[in-house]
Amino acid sequence: MLAAFPARAALDTPNPLGELVLGDADAPVTIVEYSSLTCPHCAAFHLDILPELKRKYIDTGLVKMHFRPFPLDAYAMSAAMLVHCVAEPRRVAFLDILFHRQSVWAFSERPVDALQDIAQQAGLSKSDVRTCLEDRRILEAIRDMQATAHETLGVRSTPTFFINGEKLESNQPLTRFDSMILPHLSPEARAEVERR
Repeated sequence: MLAAFPARAALDTPNPLGELVLGDADAPVTIVEYSSLTCPHCAAFHLDILPELKRKYIDTGLVKMHFRPFPLDAYAMSAAMLVHCVAEPRRVAFLDILFHRQSVWAFSERPVDALQDIAQQAGLSKSDVRTCLEDRRILEAIRDMQATAHETLGVRSTPTFFINGEKLESNQPLTRFDSMILPHLSPEARAEVERR
């Protein structure tokens, strides 16, 4: 558990561009994920682990999950910026699409063009994409979040998760998430999860 005040404050400080959250605001467990949109391990988490985590904990009101950018390269930064330019109700879905289609855009010969095509499907015009990628306010906000995560929380790689303040690095099996979530649940909630 993170006891140091600066670390706790860093986790509790909302994304200045607007939080990307799944789940009930009153859930007893909060997971904060720092990820890079070009990171294959992050994509593996979103494709293989998150759907089951969502079914088991998020959809049942036991966990809320915050997604925060930690771009590891210029293309991941461009993608993270575009996520924040998509209309707010569609941001989490757009993030999900970027991970599902990572192999299509991130490893193409022209990643920004491929990103632009995906962004257009999410409602951004070519001119919106250009304006977004030139927005210094968005760029600096993401850089500041990344610097805080690195310096205060010790985030060095992606994905990195904080489960009620406890750090978990890299893509892990669902059983590892279970072992860190269940102790924070009431006995009744634990029994319900175990019955499913």
